[in-house]
Amino acid sequence: MVVTVDKVLEEVTSALDVALDVEDLFGAVPARQRCWMDRYSGYGRTRGETAQATSRGFGDEPEGRSMRRWFLVRHGQTDWNRVGRAQGQSDPPLNKEGHRQAQAVAARLKRADFVAAYTSDLGRAVDTAAPIMRGRDAPMIHRIDLREKHFGEWEGMTFDDVRRKYPRMYERLFDEKPEFAPPGGESDMALRARAVAAFARIAYRHSGTEGNVLVVSHGGTLRAMIVSMLGLPIDAMWRFRLSNAGLSIVTVFDEGSATLDLLNDTSHLGAGFDV
Repeated sequence: MVVTVDKVLEEVTSALDVALDVEDLFGAVPARQRCWMDRYSGYGRTRGETAQATSRGFGDEPEGRSMRRWFLVRHGQTDWNRVGRAQGQSDPPLNKEGHRQAQAVAARLKRADFVAAYTSDLGRAVDTAAPIMRGRDAPMIHRIDLREKHFGEWEGMTFDDVRRKYPRMYERLFDEKPEFAPPGGESDMALRARAVAAFARIAYRHSGTEGNVLVVSHGGTLRAMIVSMLGLPIDAMWRFRLSNAGLSIVTVFDEGSATLDLLNDTSHLGAGFDV
């Protein structure tokens, strides 16, 4: 699938419109924060600015450039994860392995300093973040806009369940159409809009300061956040894997460019890559 820069900007513009339409659920986005949504989504940039911002690598940063590292952690395993059920905004708890994973990622991040931690308000994310932040002075803030993608009627179902009950919709699931949503659920476009708005609010809250930020959330939400940070098209969010308790790190600079430093590292879990 070929995606032009114009198409990317069109999609992001639509996503921002959706974000402003759902303010009644997730809280109004003040006008001063909307510039951060523009900045980190790529919306409002010219073609050249977008290409320049998303192509910079290490060693290209001018002196005095302000930056922040975002530590992004997916929640630990639940029984629904283990059997392949769509969790969405349902709230199954961490299982025994999930609690072990939470302790492991906490040990991995023991020496990292955080100015704040933000977590989905769903229990599996909160219980993953808690060991990481235990004994720290930084606040841990629960946010509804960091929840997983809403799968509507599909929540609690496996892919086989969906294929049997919704065969036509199941086929559409793999068409890479960002506007498609499960019955009663959320589209990828709406998810990305929500993730951009959440990221913008957090970034704005810490603007003018430096320090690491921890975000503990869900696979779909973190994918949407990462592609937004990097200025990638929306269909890129399902082209990489985020494992339970996997760690990713993105460095974001104040003018809007970003570098991906680490993606889905699970070395702290003490096991080989699970295929």
